Amino acid sequence: MKMLEEIRADHKYWYPVDIRSSGKDLIPNHLLFFLFHHTAIFPEEDWPRGIAINGFVSLEGKKMSKSKGPLLTMKRAIKEYGADVTRLYILSTAEYTQDADWRSGEIEAVKKHLERFYRIANNIISTQETIGEIENIDRWLLSRFQHRVREANDALEKLQTRRALQNALYMILNDLRWYERRGGKKALPKLLHTWIQLLTPFIPHICEEIHSKIAEGFITETPYPTPNPSQIDQDAEKREEYIQKILEDIEEILNVTKITPQKIILYTTPRWKKSVYQTALRLKLQEKLDMKTVMNEIMKDTEVKKRGKEAPKYTQKIIAEIKNMTNETADLQASNPITEEEILKGTRKFFEKELNSKIEIQDADKTTHDPQHKSKHAEPMRPAIYVVGRGETAEKE
Repeated sequence: MKMLEEIRADHKYWYPVDIRSSGKDLIPNHLLFFLFHHTAIFPEEDWPRGIAINGFVSLEGKKMSKSKGPLLTMKRAIKEYGADVTRLYILSTAEYTQDADWRSGEIEAVKKHLERFYRIANNIISTQETIGEIENIDRWLLSRFQHRVREANDALEKLQTRRALQNALYMILNDLRWYERRGGKKALPKLLHTWIQLLTPFIPHICEEIHSKIAEGFITETPYPTPNPSQIDQDAEKREEYIQKILEDIEEILNVTKITPQKIILYTTPRWKKSVYQTALRLKLQEKLDMKTVMNEIMKDTEVKKRGKEAPKYTQKIIAEIKNMTNETADLQASNPITEEEILKGTRKFFEKELNSKIEIQDADKTTHDPQHKSKHAEPMRPAIYVVGRGETAEKE
């Protein structure tokens, strides 16, 4: 009787099975009968809740075989690369029934990413930059981080380990490249603890080590992080997107023209184009975005009316652009338009450092130097660019 009670206790402890993980070659035999047996023998509340299927593993492009080789054991992989590097590589190569291929060159690249994360985490702990109010670039990073947390959670709920890892590590590292390039520091201590929580399922040993330097207990015993909507800042994201796009445009010009710039002039949008743009956004939200309605509205503005044939041509272009926007984006642009001149003046030193050139910002309505009338190409979110260098000019239209 005692033995039966012990068996019953064991059964209650293990059942129902949350998930069984097996190779895809076992679907037509073992796993099929696994389902048959449970449905035949046990009540429904003890049936398996899920089955995870994984693909085959190759070694340097060749299928592994225990009898014929090649063969890489888990023990050997951990001895050569460490547990966390091995886990990180396996989880990043494939998911579900996709086949994985273990390649030495790729695992070295994964190791370097992990080393960068470790270095960043320890630098944050040693510096703990908290002086002063956070700036737009700090709000941008905190906002982007919440998107990564949300995507990682969604991916893990669907057992998409590779997508989860992409968001929890690689995309955050990519965000940090821009953040560091922009001189950001103050947001880092605010996200470190959540970041190591986010990565704990993938690299638990390193995360425990880092956690031990900033808090008591084990990080594996803390709840998995969920998104914090209060840190989502669409305005900060929009501002940084604007700055990134301008820098990319200028770099593209310099790369194509091979100009060494002496001075770069950025012309902000003329007022009449802003008026057309905002009117079109408003009418989109009212579901009235057609040429006739927009023209009737914008012609009430005397500045637009002065533009003659130029206004309808520009309006047609803007309508086509805004039609492709989601209502959410249109609402954000309409309710909180960015002040281009303010942003450009605030980032002038950043542009000068990145481009090794003097930066001049001019209002397209009040230009003081526009020898080739470049300012006429300025549009909302797309300033006209005039590069001066060795007697040459270039422009991104």
